Amino acid sequence: MQFFPVRRAWLAPLALVLGACQVLPPPEGARATQGSVRAGTPAEARIVAEALDALAPRVRALIPDARTRPLSVWVQDVPELYWLPRTVMPEADGFYAPGMHRIHLRREAEDLDRTLAHELVHATLGPSWEVLPGTLEEGVCDVLAAQVCPASAARLRAGRLSSASLALGSISLELSGSLPADAAPSGVEIRFLAHLRLDGPASVPVDPLDVFRSSAGLSSAKLSPHVKKALYGLAGMVVQRIVDRSGIAGLHELCLRAARENEDQIPADWILEAAGLDRDPEHWRRALLEGIGPQELAEFVRGHSELATPALLEFLGAGACEASPGLVLARLSACVRLPESGASLDLLSEPAVRASLMRALQHELGKKPGRRASTLPP
Repeated sequence: MQFFPVRRAWLAPLALVLGACQVLPPPEGARATQGSVRAGTPAEARIVAEALDALAPRVRALIPDARTRPLSVWVQDVPELYWLPRTVMPEADGFYAPGMHRIHLRREAEDLDRTLAHELVHATLGPSWEVLPGTLEEGVCDVLAAQVCPASAARLRAGRLSSASLALGSISLELSGSLPADAAPSGVEIRFLAHLRLDGPASVPVDPLDVFRSSAGLSSAKLSPHVKKALYGLAGMVVQRIVDRSGIAGLHELCLRAARENEDQIPADWILEAAGLDRDPEHWRRALLEGIGPQELAEFVRGHSELATPALLEFLGAGACEASPGLVLARLSACVRLPESGASLDLLSEPAVRASLMRALQHELGKKPGRRASTLPP
């Protein structure tokens, strides 16, 4: 995310006012070869300074036309630049203020290193990248942050791609499995196949082509969190498809071509062609789901651990709560598959899914007269 820069015409008269209205820096500091860090404690400042020194050169190495300049990083409870006017960004784990060459990070960010890498991309992109339209710069930041922080890449992609997919309609999964006769309440082997569907919010429709029109990463963007998440996911998908086909250099070449042809921004048709997309929203939705591989599917299921529980209870039957839950869970086979990508997952290998099914079995047993859920084994 980027803090919205002040128009040049207003820069001089506002400089004195806004300078006096900046929030105070965190109390403790640490020097890094790539800049400086302010944080709440000396230890926290040193840790982030080490991350800055490790990540900044790796980010620069990935980017054609990369800026090299010292940066400052502030680690705050809530990322904020000014106290008047208030600039709290409650949904953001970080932002980059280009006029001050400063990155602001949320202390309790989901992944502080990945957030820092994302904001470092903003800070490092040279002037030739300014022709990227809409939210695509955020897509570049996500794709490159995933490369330099691979341990958290799957979780990032799962959240971005699923949010965008749901904004365009729904996500459908195939559920299959079996329970052998010796563990089934009926004494008969159970086999099942079903379709699970997770629908997105219908109140705010999203046009995928808005990714070229709306700058969701700017602090000035008047968009709901739902729409912002969708546009981030769409931008990351578009950039990833271009990078997969022609590398980050291929995307940069579109920037250079736009400059040569006196385009203020890269035309959407150029980007669609480079990404192998058209203007059909259904094509975009399928492309999003195609990007969800086995690791991303596992992250998605962890975030929706109760998605399959009602279907599993239905297939196990009314007598499931009378049987031994431990035996049922030990012998039950259940697999979920995403048709668009072919990714599949053993559901019960996920502790959160097992816990959800156990809770449901305990609840059903607790509704039986004279039975107590606490009699179930752990």
